[in-house]
Amino acid sequence: MDNRIDRNSSRICFCTEPLYGYRINQETITQLTSIVRLDHRAISYFNRIEHLLNKTSSARQDKVFCKALLKEAYRENRYFLGLMRKSYRLLKYELNWQKNLQH
Repeated sequence: MDNRIDRNSSRICFCTEPLYGYRINQETITQLTSIVRLDHRAISYFNRIEHLLNKTSSARQDKVFCKALLKEAYRENRYFLGLMRKSYRLLKYELNWQKNLQH
C-alpha cells in the first residue's frame, strides 16, 4: 500500500512544519463581549434547553430518543454555564475598570 501511494503521489510532499493557521473573526457572536450579546446568547440557550426538555416529555415511549434529547439538553446546559463564566469575568472586569476610573 505505501509503495503504491509513493508511486502515484509524486506531487505530494510532507513538510516538517505545519502550513496552516487559525482565523479569528472578532465580529462573530461567540467573540463579541458586549453584555447585550451575551444576554441574547443566554436566552437562546434557555430556549433550546426548554425545547429539548419539552420534546423529551412528549417522547417518553421512545427511550433511546428520550435519552439522546436529554444528553443534548445537558450539553446545551454546559455551554450555557461556560457563557455565564465568560459573562461573570466580563462584568468583574468592567466593574473594576469603572471603580478605577472613579479613584
